[in-house]
Amino acid sequence: MGLIIAFILMGFAVICKYKNGTWVNPSSIFCIEWFIISFLAAIRLYGLYEASIKTWMIIFLGSIIYLIGIEFGKKLKINNHLNWYSSINECGSFMKERTFWILVLILFILTLSDFFQTFTFWRAGYNLSEIREASVGMSTINSFDRNTGPLIEWISLAKSIIEILVVANAIECFVFDSKNNKSKIVVALSFELFNSFTTGGRFSLAYVILEIISCLMLYRAMLGNYTITISKKTVRWIRRIAVLMAVAIVVMTLLRGAEVNELLKKYYRYICGNVVFMDIHIKDLDSSGFWSCSFAGLYGFWSKILPIFHGLGFDYPQTYLNTISQVMDTQTFIKIADKMPTNAFITPFYHIYADFRFFGVIIGMFVFGAFSGCRYATAIKTNNRAQVVFYLITIQMIFKTLQNYPLTSSIYVFFIIFILFYNNLLPHKNT
Repeated sequence: MGLIIAFILMGFAVICKYKNGTWVNPSSIFCIEWFIISFLAAIRLYGLYEASIKTWMIIFLGSIIYLIGIEFGKKLKINNHLNWYSSINECGSFMKERTFWILVLILFILTLSDFFQTFTFWRAGYNLSEIREASVGMSTINSFDRNTGPLIEWISLAKSIIEILVVANAIECFVFDSKNNKSKIVVALSFELFNSFTTGGRFSLAYVILEIISCLMLYRAMLGNYTITISKKTVRWIRRIAVLMAVAIVVMTLLRGAEVNELLKKYYRYICGNVVFMDIHIKDLDSSGFWSCSFAGLYGFWSKILPIFHGLGFDYPQTYLNTISQVMDTQTFIKIADKMPTNAFITPFYHIYADFRFFGVIIGMFVFGAFSGCRYATAIKTNNRAQVVFYLITIQMIFKTLQNYPLTSSIYVFFIIFILFYNNLLPHKNT
């Protein structure tokens, strides 16, 4: 079943590439990603358990609905004032120069205290894997208190939103005009390496690879419409950056305690273990009969809004509290093979299935697809470089479906809110 779904998705990826004229459209990106995940899960290396037919049907249904949502989103009306520049070269960078450097400074300052804490524990003999687990609440380290308390959580959220905007902006500026934006990309890469060592996370490094290659391909697809020059030197630098980030990911994996001979097995688990992990959790959901009624799929929204009302004296909804204990606890390791435990990576379909079962999968994937399609169409059709930045972050959200539904993250919920405000506050062309 998994192999059939994998090759159907790959077929859709090819069709959508020729339909859109580039591989960097959201349909092809999603289908290629889920072709790889489905194919590797279906061939069951390292004794990976077999996923049920129901789980495969959820994946297939969610994927098809996502593609339908993209086509719907591409047809949504784009605000006329987004297209008021006569040439993309007249459209300035998403961020002003001073704003960029102020935000970079803020990022380094906010990361510095966490770095010293990480360095202290690292010198004490803990590896980055233990420090990473401690930072998400699975602490084996006494007195580890990173990211605790409402204020710290909001500061951390602001930092994450600033980070994705700053890094995507630096990448777009570099690809658009590498000659005048080398310092931006160097600083952005330096921060990502610094932050990854601090947190033990590797997703941000993978995002850099994905976004810089996607930005290059996107602007190449736009060459027929706009006067953009992408030099061979820029392409060479992009290749070097991709290799550097890939090497950094491997090094970070080793620093987290992995053995060299375990790397392939670990990456196999990261890429496709989510299918079996979801399968196990869906069986638990079905047996419990619990429905989370949007509190799982939109957890990134509810987890920030409900505490505010709670502080005003309102009780938490019982369904929300049950969602936290019965649905959102995916950090606990579970065996997906006899000698392969995993956690966290559970696909984008699990949380919306928990909300309203198959109807939740249909609604959730359609909404995400419509958003992805709208962001792609806006980036391609308008002459606004900010929309390219927003689409790069949307690509990041698509890639994150390897782990979960994007709107379970407060970062992406507030990113979407930011886009809506930004687009509506853009100035109109004076006539």
